[in-house]
Amino acid sequence: MSGESRCGTVTDNRLDLGRRALLRTVGVASVGCGVVGTAAATGDGVVSTDDAQDTAARTVQRVSGRETFAEWEGATVGAPTTFHARNGAEGRRYVPAAHVFPVEKNGEAVGYVTTGAQSEWADVIEYSTAAPPQSRVEATRAAVRARGARPTDKLLYHGGVKYGVELADGRGVNVRNGRATPLREIDPDGMASSSTGAPSATSHFDQLWGVPAWTESDDDDPWDEWDGCVPVAASMLLAYHEGAGFLEKEAYIDDLHEDMNTNDAGSTFPTDIDNGFNKFDTGNNSYNGRNIYIWSHPNFVKSEIDAERPFLLNMTSGDQADDRNQNYGNHSVCVVGYDQGGDELILHDTWDYSSHHLNWGSWLVAAYTKVTVE
Repeated sequence: MSGESRCGTVTDNRLDLGRRALLRTVGVASVGCGVVGTAAATGDGVVSTDDAQDTAARTVQRVSGRETFAEWEGATVGAPTTFHARNGAEGRRYVPAAHVFPVEKNGEAVGYVTTGAQSEWADVIEYSTAAPPQSRVEATRAAVRARGARPTDKLLYHGGVKYGVELADGRGVNVRNGRATPLREIDPDGMASSSTGAPSATSHFDQLWGVPAWTESDDDDPWDEWDGCVPVAASMLLAYHEGAGFLEKEAYIDDLHEDMNTNDAGSTFPTDIDNGFNKFDTGNNSYNGRNIYIWSHPNFVKSEIDAERPFLLNMTSGDQADDRNQNYGNHSVCVVGYDQGGDELILHDTWDYSSHHLNWGSWLVAAYTKVTVE
């Protein structure tokens, strides 16, 4: 995909991004672990568990050579659990959203692979050495019963890391933290139309696959056509923490444009970036943003990604990524991973729906914006 932004100069101490022509292409490329194999789908677009199992097994074989997943050498995938997406506006219509396969070795689970249950999604959404989310379902149900709530037999997956148990009152309980929250009314078909609609995060890996790769695509804002690189980059970071999907994209970007005092031309003062995260109240969490102007070692990149915290990189006179033919100039991007021990950054640059690699230090000066969930 193309449609790169023209990077301007720093004016009035703003990150001046100029404008970007709207993308002419409609599709969204995968930001997951890559297409491992194209699974066949039924007539309604649902990928069968048999087809998904083949994809999961090849994923285990492929990544077991990595040091982090060395324990997966010789492992197999077990019987999957299917999690569903729900549309409360249509009488609780359910569609399969994700098949979660435990990775088993010597009779014990050593991780899991989550595959997309809709043919339009990436084949592989997530793989992790953490305990499979289905292993926490019965304990979650027992805990909510003890609190007087009534769980149903439905398991829900609404993107991000939100593997959940449905309650009779319509809420969902996240099996990772036991928190019961109202579920957004979603269009499952709309979720399936974007591989970024249901990404999720790996727990022990050098790239956070759950951070969507987005660019601005609406043209009905009161300001100029370009929302600004900072709000777009920030929206990806927050969508990761909120478990939000493609349907929330433009609302997040527009709210951040306002929260960060981005002007009509898409420029943002650096001091408004961290404060904008603090003002954001569209999601379920509160955030603390902090600009770091004293440039640190690549170990900072590793520590943030290993702690599952994507962050913003705000560059002045930035060079070009390894697959770009245009310099970034004065630009903000969302850093989602690292390679080569932190000497290479993996980022989503707001210009398209893909990940890109940039050598550490490829800029005149730069600052981080570190964001933590309060």
